[in-house]
This record gives sequence, C-alpha cells and structure tokens, in this order.
Amino acid sequence: MRLLNTHTLELDSFVKAPPYAILSHTWEDGEILFDDVQLGREHLLSCTKAGLAKILDSCEVARNDGWDHIWIDTCCIDKSSSAELSEAINSMFLWYAGAQVCYVFLEDCSDSERTLPGSKWSFKWCSRGWTLQELVAPYNVHFYNAKWEFLGNRHTLADQISACTGIDKLILRRHRDSCPRARAQEKPIPRYAMCFECHTVNSSRRLLDSFSVATRMSWVSRRETTREEDMAYCILGIFNVHLPLLYGEGCQRAFNRLQEAIVNRSNDQSILVWGSSPAPGSAQRFAGLCVQSTFAISPASFRYPCEPVPELSETYGMFISGFDLVADVLLGPGPSYDQWSQQAHFGPLWLAFLNCNGSRGVPSGRAIILARMSPESLSFQRVSLGGFTVLEANSAGFVYGLQAGGEADETMIYPFDATKFTKERIHIQLTTDRPHLPYSRGLRRTTPPVTIQISNLSPDWDFQLTECIPSSTTLPSSGPVSTCCIPPSPYPFKTKHSTGDTAPFYSNFIFGALALRDKRNHCVVVLCGISNVPSPKTLSLAQGSGVDIHTYIAYEWWQGPQSTPFCIVMSWESLATATGGLEGRGIVPDLDQRNFLDRVIAYSAPSDIIADSALEDTSRLDLEGGLAIIAKIQTVDFLQRKSVMVSVEIS
Repeated sequence: MRLLNTHTLELDSFVKAPPYAILSHTWEDGEILFDDVQLGREHLLSCTKAGLAKILDSCEVARNDGWDHIWIDTCCIDKSSSAELSEAINSMFLWYAGAQVCYVFLEDCSDSERTLPGSKWSFKWCSRGWTLQELVAPYNVHFYNAKWEFLGNRHTLADQISACTGIDKLILRRHRDSCPRARAQEKPIPRYAMCFECHTVNSSRRLLDSFSVATRMSWVSRRETTREEDMAYCILGIFNVHLPLLYGEGCQRAFNRLQEAIVNRSNDQSILVWGSSPAPGSAQRFAGLCVQSTFAISPASFRYPCEPVPELSETYGMFISGFDLVADVLLGPGPSYDQWSQQAHFGPLWLAFLNCNGSRGVPSGRAIILARMSPESLSFQRVSLGGFTVLEANSAGFVYGLQAGGEADETMIYPFDATKFTKERIHIQLTTDRPHLPYSRGLRRTTPPVTIQISNLSPDWDFQLTECIPSSTTLPSSGPVSTCCIPPSPYPFKTKHSTGDTAPFYSNFIFGALALRDKRNHCVVVLCGISNVPSPKTLSLAQGSGVDIHTYIAYEWWQGPQSTPFCIVMSWESLATATGGLEGRGIVPDLDQRNFLDRVIAYSAPSDIIADSALEDTSRLDLEGGLAIIAKIQTVDFLQRKSVMVSVEIS
C-alpha cells in the first residue's frame, strides 16, 4: 500500500500501513496523478494542474490533526498497471475502513458550518458511485467545503446525509445510537473503531451485513459512474465480494457477475426484489407478459424496500447450479393478464414468495412472477406482468403490483388462495438466452427450425421444391441429395381436437410443409409436425382458468410424455380431397404459396384427422411407374436447442 507523506509529499510503500488519513472527493479536470508525484517534490510544487491545491490542502489538514500519511486515490495508485488497479479496487473498502479519519472535500459547497445543516444537499459528491463506500466504510468522516472549512462530521450531519442519500442513520451514527451508555453520556464519537463506553468494536462490515441486499442496492440506485462497469465495481466492498476487473464487458455483465458472487455467499433472497414499474395508464400496463432475466441489469432497478426474516434464512436458501438459480420459495398459482380483453384472471403463471417482508408488515410478503417451463417440472422463467416484476400480498388475500417506491398499486388487485401455496425448491432460469416455451398470450411463440433433406435415388424422377412454409426456398435439383432449411415461424399452424366429451384433447402442430413437383406435373405434399395429448395435470390446470386449453397444450409440445412427431406424405389431389374442397382437385398447374398454405391449414382443422387415424413418424406414398416416396421425421435436441429433421427418400 502506498501512502503520501504529508510532510515531504513523497510516496512511501508499506506492507503494514501506519495510522493514516484518507481523502474522499470527486475527480475533476487536472488531477494530480501517480506520475506527477513520482517526479519529486520540486516538480510537484511547480505543477500547474488545478488538482494541486486539493493535494496540498488535504495534507495540511492531516498534518494539523497529527497524521503523517494520507491516502489519495488520484496519486497513490499506478493506474497503468492493471494488476495494481484491480487490487486497489478490490481492497479499497478495507483501506477506507482502516483509516483513522476520512476527509470529504465538497468542492461545489460554499456553505459554512452554520448554514450547511439547513441547506439542501445537492452536491456532486452525493451522486457518485465510488463515494458510497467512502461514506460508510470509515469510522470517522469529516466534511469540508470548497475553502477547506470544517462543516461537521458524519454524526452531526446524519439527518442531512440520510435524506440526501437514503442511507439509514444507524450506519452513519454507528455506536452513538446503538450504545446506551454512549448515548446517555453524550460523549463525542471516538477517533478509533472502539466504543469508549462498552469497549466493543462496531465495525462497518457488521453493520452493513445487517441490512438486506435490496436495501444496500437502493443506496447506490441513483448514483452514477464515469465508466459503466464501475457501477458494479464501486460496491464490491459494500457486499464483501471480490471480482476480477474486465473493463469492456459492459455494466450488465459486470453487475450480473456481482450478483452471482453475492448469491454464493448469502441466502438473502431480497436480491430478487427488483424492477421498475409502469406509470398508471401507460402503455406498459397493457403490455401483457414479458420475459425477464432473473437478476437485475443495474443497481438502478432496486427501488423496493424489504428485509428478510432472520428465522427463515436457514430454511429458505438459494444457490446457483449451472444455468439456474435454485431457491426455496413459497410457490402457488398466480394471476395472469389477458392483453386482448385487458382483464385479469388466473392462468399459467405462478407466484414465488421470497423470504422478504413487505411494507405492509409481517403478514405481507414480496413475490416474483414466474412462468413454468413445463407443467410437470419445477423449472421456471421469470416474467413481468403488465410492466410489474414484483408483487406484494397481504393477509386479506390480495396481490398488488408494486410501484417504484415500494407502494402498492391499488389498481392491480388479484384475489389469491394462500392455502394453495406450498414450500418448494425450484429452478429459475438465470438468463433469457435459452429458448423459452411458446405462450399463446403475451410471450413470444416460435416453432422449431425444420431441416429438409431430399435423397433422389431415381434418376428418372426430376423433382423440384415448389413451396414450403413459412418461407419459399428453391431446392437445388442437381445432385443425389439436396437440403433446405425452414426458419422458425412465430405462428405455428395448430388446431385442437377431441373425439368426444370424455376423450382427451389432441393438438396438431404443423411445423414444416413442402410441395414437390415432377416433370409430369405430379405434385406431392410432405407435412411434418408434432401431435400432443395433454397430461391430466395440464387439463386440470385449465379448468375454470379462463385460458384456452390450447395455451396449456403448447407448454408440452416438447416436454410432454404424449408428444409424438408425425410425418404425412400425400398427393395434392389427396390433400384437396381431405380438406373437402372441389377447387384445385386434380393436377394443379400453378401451385402458389397462398393456395398451398390454405390447404395445409384446412387439412389440420378436421377433428377426425387425428382421432380416426394414427399419425406415424414415417409415411410412404406409392406413385405410378413404381416410384415411392418415403418420409421420416425426427426431433433433434442439442444443448437444449430443439429442431426438426425431415428426410425424404425418392426411389
């Protein structure tokens, strides 16, 4: 650790630092840097930089207080060394906590000790990210104005500082408020980190850890830094974590690494209580469902006050496993929002109550909104509902949307049954990078991509891919094997079917379709997709929910045990006959995409298609002249990215 000698203005290096003062300030143009001090005292005193006066004045104040050394971030760190800079940022909280006194220089303050307590605090120092730990880490903090006139200490100015920064006054006053004997004696704040009355050390670390993660995040939510990554790096000490510095990774990635490190050392579930809230009447209120990442993207998202229940911290834990956050929560059915009718109803959403008390007292709690990845699993994805990411419930059995300040939004009220909530250990997807299930309301729906491979084993059959869904891609006609890819479609062709009142529902998803034409103008249609029989649990969830049964079936199109891929090969005449239309029967001279698309949709509509005939993953069509077309469909799952492969063999 390097310290600036207050007498010689030279840098001294120490393995174990002697007593020292420390400076807290905001960086301005013309700061004195490490290289300026390295050139010696004479060069430093002859320097014309504007920051010289700040260095000389802080050294003078430290000397007058009896300190031979002072630490100043502008000139005590060699920032040309990335290793030294990383060590300094990870150690800065400890360096400020170890100082005998911290001098806060308010360069834009012209008030005096007499006028400052009554003035409105709007100083630049109060809005910087780095100054948060510089305020809370040292035991003694003294404030000075632009003329280096003493204004007061952190205890005497606690009311003004708390009102400006939102930091609890217990952090600012330390043992003066917490020690009865010190409070009764009206003794001055001791210079060292030990109370002279009760003789115990009231460390900043112990005090900080007594506040929830969400509360500490709210202290920095309105602050700013010059470099975006510093919004995460400037609060490493606040949460007692260490991270390698990766400038260039961006604020979101840096802040995500910080939150992962916090979860690895804490069971505090308030780290999930974050989010912004839409203004009443805004378009966001009617935005339906939106996928959210589990962690916040910046400290600015933490606006909801809450504290965990200490007695539940051991039983309601959480940890990171792979790409998921594993958490113990109180899980139950939650409200949904129909963006079409703009009415609230229970649907395919879940509420996960965390170990966090809300503003309405102990009976209330904070919950996040989850969408289940599959009805049979405990894997979820975090979503927002009508613009809200956090909800609060009270003992009356109502769920409220939370506004930015933590107040309940009375226009977002949903009844819920607390008896249906049980404690569960669930998996929450950490990011939105992995594909999510297609919800029919709100969330984006997509079909898997389809790869079509045609093998021509008969040289007498000249084929051509005429049309496909959802794109028209011409298949090369040369060579024994040709391949084309149909990109994912946001609108899968689907229907629901039932063979009777007591029979289960069936669902038919057409993911890909193509038409082949030979030189004799024979048209062949190949359809591929997945047929579903929803599970009994899915059907029970849909009963009385007001949500279309097809919404639930969509959840299971991959995971459901009854999901069966199918492939159908038929002539164009057969397709026209199956759809019940007379127009287009026989040879079709001009097979346009609209006509083909209408036929495919019509084919998937009749209920007897699935109810009366089994759909197999392999299909065969025999043509005149001994030609045969065999098609086979298979699903491919690689690293949770699912796709469909269709193989068409002409022989």
